[in-house]
Parts: sequence; structure tokens; C-alpha cells
Amino acid sequence: MTSQDQRQSVTDNTPVPTIIIPTWNEADNVPILIERIKLAMAELDWRIIVVDDDSEDKTWQVAEGIAREDTRVSVIRRIGRKGLSSACLEGFAASNTELCAVIDADLQHDEALLPQMTRQFAEQAELDLVVASRKLDNASFGQMPKYRVVASEFARRLSTLALRVPLTDPMSGFFMVRRETLTDMQDKLFGRGFKILLDICAAADRPLLLKELPYNMRARHAGESKLKWRVMFEFAAFLIYQFFGRRFLLPPRFIKFCLVGLSGVIVHMSVLGISHKLLLWSFLYSQIAATLLAMCWNFVLNNSFTFGEQQLDGTAFYKGALSFTIICGIGSFIAVSVSTFLNDHGMIWWLAGFVSVVLAAFWNFCVNNVFTWREQN
Repeated sequence: MTSQDQRQSVTDNTPVPTIIIPTWNEADNVPILIERIKLAMAELDWRIIVVDDDSEDKTWQVAEGIAREDTRVSVIRRIGRKGLSSACLEGFAASNTELCAVIDADLQHDEALLPQMTRQFAEQAELDLVVASRKLDNASFGQMPKYRVVASEFARRLSTLALRVPLTDPMSGFFMVRRETLTDMQDKLFGRGFKILLDICAAADRPLLLKELPYNMRARHAGESKLKWRVMFEFAAFLIYQFFGRRFLLPPRFIKFCLVGLSGVIVHMSVLGISHKLLLWSFLYSQIAATLLAMCWNFVLNNSFTFGEQQLDGTAFYKGALSFTIICGIGSFIAVSVSTFLNDHGMIWWLAGFVSVVLAAFWNFCVNNVFTWREQN
């Protein structure tokens, strides 16, 4: 029997996975990872889709060079769209195989586990999900800094409250899922942030049949870690969406907008207290300074976090800041006027104040969504 015949006999009953590699500035890592996947999956059939967020280091161009040499590799270059979860979802949509896997491009995940993941689906026809876990026996976080291990454990404990399936490592970014399972829940996914596995497990409307496999996390090979402040914001937004957004049909972006607004309240009160009590400014001047700084804070965070896929740069940034300030100013005037009217006509003060906050939030979000950050689709 030839090697080709042997390979065919192995793959006859084994479903084919499409391996999704979401990338952002991973030009040095992608060729190494793809070569390692080829070696690991040598006895199995496979596809690879590199989904790149228009990397500054032209990762997409490097991947396209590989795709020209191997038709099993394809590339999606996303213009004006960013985010790991949304990149994975776009890769899932572009795939046409029975299975989809996600693996990071930084070489921290052990690609040698991919064949074992694939064979689990051949052995269990009803299996939905196979997850590589760092929390099982014979597994570890490798050389990950202690503070990140602690943060991951804290996030794990929080996320288990939102899950419908038991997972030892819901923060894992390395897994394989049946495409049919994804299709069933596609309209329920949060679709943003950096933890697509957590999103999939939380969106499931039935118990998922899953299997966990141990692996030892490796050190990043090249480039910079993507674990920055916005990851924490995205995680907080996901939890709020999971507990409240789904129930009250609130759009994920509105939840992120409100989360930024909450942080703006903290900035406002801090500046107000410092300027009025420590610097001894008048309350009026202190309030003006606090309001302006809080608006600037909210605009910068919304630009990079809430509306990250439509992020404003250059001249557009300053025009957007002016638009945001004017719109929020109008929203504040309307909200105060309405709450004052309600209070004057018998509504208790705290309820009138709450109505003004809700009204301002919806006004600021909806109008800024239309004028400051125009929808691109």
C-alpha cells in the first residue's frame, strides 16, 4: 500500500477540520505555525484559513504567499474590522468542512494536539466540542507570568457562572468544534472580545457534549501579547451581556457603551473632587472641568473599545471628538429637562434621575452610532 493509500484509509472515517488562525501582527509566527500544522496533520486531511485584521506588519501578505503554494491554505484580509472573536466567526463562515478549530498564531498552543482533537470526533459521532485545557492533570500554563495565571483563574471562576457546560479552562483559546453546533447558535453569540470559546459555551441552548485534552502552554515565539486593557473591558462586557443583555435583548455594543460611560462617571467624580476640594476651584468651574474630561475619556474609550471596528484616526478623530461632545451635550440637556419636568409633576427624585440617565445613554449611543461612528455595513 502506498503512502497516499495509507493516508486515504486513515481519513476515510475522520471528519475534515478547518483550522482558523486569527492574526494581528504575526508575520514572523504564521509561516512557522502553518509548517508545524502540516507536519502534525500529515496523516489527515485539513484546511487552514488565516483571518488577518489588516496587520501593519502585513501578516496577510505573508499568509497569501503560503496560500499560493498550498491550495489548502486560504487568507481573509479584513479591512476596517477588528477583534479576535469576530475574526473567528468570519473564519467559521468561510469554512466548508465538518469541523472548525481555533489556534493562536503566537505558537503558545500545541498544534500536535490537533490530530487527537480531530479523531475524537470520529470516535464520538455526537461530540460537539473538544477543548485543550491547561487545568487538567499533565497540563500547565507553562512560563506564563504569575499575575496572568492569577488573572486567568479569577476570570475562570467568574465565567463559570455564565456557562451552560462544565469546563476546567473556559478561557482557553485552543479548541475544535463541530460546524453544525456553531450554526445552531450563530444568532445567539456575543461575537466580540477575545474569548470565543466562552461565547460558544454561554450561547448554547442545550448541554454540549464535550471532551477536554491536556496541554502545556508554550511561551510566545515572536511579537507582542494582545492581552491589554481592552481585553478586560471586553470580558466585563461579555459577562454583563450574558447575565442581562440576552434577557432584555440589549445589543452588545450598547452594553459596552454603558460600561465606558460608567468608567466616565468615576473620572467625572474624581476630577470634581480633586478640583473642588483640593485645588479649591469653585463648584461651577470644577463641574465644567470634570464634564469635559469625562467626555474626552468616554470618547477615547468608545473609539477604541465600543466602536473599535470603526475606529477614527487622524483628522477624523478630532472631528469625531467634536461630534461626540456636541451630541452628548444635547443628550445631557434633553435628559435634564425631561427629569426636571417629571420631578416637577410628582415623580420621586431618584426615579426622575434614573430616567434621565437611561434617556441620555440611549440618545448618546444611538445618535453617535449614526453620526460619529457611521455604520460600515
